[in-house]
Amino acid sequence: RSQVKQLIINSLNKLKNTFILRGTHSIFSFIRKLSLYDLNHKGLISFDDFSMIIQTYTMNISPDEIKIIFDLFDKEKTGTINYNELIQTIVGQINSQRQLAIQKVYDRFNKDNNGKVSINEIKLLFNSRRHPDVINGKKTEGEIFGEFLDNVENYREYLEHLKGVYETNFSLEDFINFYSLVGMGIDDDNIFEFMMNNCWNLDNSNIVGKSNKSNIGGA
Repeated sequence: RSQVKQLIINSLNKLKNTFILRGTHSIFSFIRKLSLYDLNHKGLISFDDFSMIIQTYTMNISPDEIKIIFDLFDKEKTGTINYNELIQTIVGQINSQRQLAIQKVYDRFNKDNNGKVSINEIKLLFNSRRHPDVINGKKTEGEIFGEFLDNVENYREYLEHLKGVYETNFSLEDFINFYSLVGMGIDDDNIFEFMMNNCWNLDNSNIVGKSNKSNIGGA
């Protein structure tokens, strides 16, 4: 039993590390692809589709590892899994420090307290110039901004296919989930908070600081 458990952990970690190494765009592209095969908008995907998508992304995940991951979530042996449960397991639970930083950004947009923020407004107000990867010279403003737009659009399409309606707004839950995905490759909570502060000017300082770590990708 312990050996099987270790195989499951190793397979999930391998999948997660693949996303981290490839950058945030890879996880957003992946969940969008999963949702495209969810024709009934129920959040479910079959083994054949799941296996095909992973192989299409050339993730270096073996057929046995794909089966191990799938079987973990197909507890009732229906031949389908809830891909949202898979993503949540890979991402993990976001902690209070990160959630507070995300909430602060969301509250700035949600001024009328209607529980929705405009996706277009989010795109317009994101400040790629102050992103840590730009400050450290790892990427250009254009690269970070382009990644951010792609991530938002992939996530919007994922929500659209999941809910069956065209999305023009993010709920708080949507926004938290979005930044949970962004934060997958950021181990340090302070670096995550630094990114949120700089890209959204949370402290109203409008001062570009220096980050001593950077492996973040499009925030």
